[in-house]
Amino acid sequence: MKCTFKILFYIKKNEVKKNGKCSVMIRITINGNNKQFCSSIEIEPASWDTKNGKTTGKTKETKLINETLESIKSSIHYHYMQLRMIHNTVTAIQVKNAYLGIEEKEQSLQEEKETLLYYFDFIIGLQKKRFEIGDITLETVEKYEYSKSYMIAFLADEYKLTNISIHKIDYEFIINYRIYLRKDDKMGHNQASKYMQKFKKVTRFAYDNGVLLKNPFGRFEITFTETIKLPLEENELISIIGKTFKTERLAQVRDVFVFCCFTGLSYCDAFKLDENSFTEYCGEKWINTPRKKTANPSLIPVLEIPKLILEKYRDKQKKGKLLPILTCQKMNDYLKEIADFCGINKNLTTHTARHTFATTITLEKGVPIETVQKMLGHKNIKTTAVYAKLTKNRIKQDMMEMLENKSLESLENSFKRSQ
Repeated sequence: MKCTFKILFYIKKNEVKKNGKCSVMIRITINGNNKQFCSSIEIEPASWDTKNGKTTGKTKETKLINETLESIKSSIHYHYMQLRMIHNTVTAIQVKNAYLGIEEKEQSLQEEKETLLYYFDFIIGLQKKRFEIGDITLETVEKYEYSKSYMIAFLADEYKLTNISIHKIDYEFIINYRIYLRKDDKMGHNQASKYMQKFKKVTRFAYDNGVLLKNPFGRFEITFTETIKLPLEENELISIIGKTFKTERLAQVRDVFVFCCFTGLSYCDAFKLDENSFTEYCGEKWINTPRKKTANPSLIPVLEIPKLILEKYRDKQKKGKLLPILTCQKMNDYLKEIADFCGINKNLTTHTARHTFATTITLEKGVPIETVQKMLGHKNIKTTAVYAKLTKNRIKQDMMEMLENKSLESLENSFKRSQ
């Protein structure tokens, strides 16, 4: 089989050092796969001959630099030929490491750092550090871990691999992964797009750190479709509240879900709820806490049902928590079971509770949207409007109120007289 081997010298003219010079870079390419690294040579950008990969001029320094470059090329070529005699296939990184004198163990470690899953682990590690300082939620960390698990499954199912070089990630690979996430009804369009975003962040990190020469996602567009988020209607919420569950875990998930339906708290805000999240106002208990996602303040009166739920779990949780909250993924899994048990044909998630509060609990009961905005902790009322689309019950209620007030009576009489 024909093997192509090339050595290229180049400089990064946009990365000039304080001394006004640029480092000469070395790129080794074997069968289209390459590895670049920095030499110890520095030159003035103006004296570099891009076409021939050497310096211009006739000074002793120029002559010495060009002789050194030729020596480097000869040495790299020698190591390449030595490796060809030992191995059936030779990679660019093997030649680079042989030239730099990196031992086999170090080379193996270096090759491991050039893999896709290495960068997945690296990004996951960064997310865990952000979680430890309270910058993101545990749910976000878990999403990256789930993303990695899907990638592992994809590599095994489609490529029969346990890992892959980061340099082999191309447009075709990205398209195949997207198809894999969508086929066999594994996940919907938007969920698949979220996993593609995580994958893109991993490759982007490798690109930004100089490991990849170009961003493989450059031409790939990640899109989202607008989804209709259906809140629970009052009869559906009553069905869930009144259901008796034999499993304690389901009962606890139901209680947390109902608590969020009557407070409008998102999963992450309910998760961090503690005694410091409350304040007294006019003799009543209020939730007064900044939202985890946006830091916007939420001010919510604690209604009777949330009070009863808080009392039910008082002093039964660890680390000052008030509610028995599982991970978001497990909560959503259990909520699907609850929906089945209650005969509710809707995709029940933790976020359904927030929509239910905005629509069924508040707007349909005549609470102004500006008040709902404040309770939900939205900075812009347009955001509240997305959560609080009018339901048929509210439309019917408003129209019946208009008819009872006989607001159209004069217009109706005028029409009758004209006939």
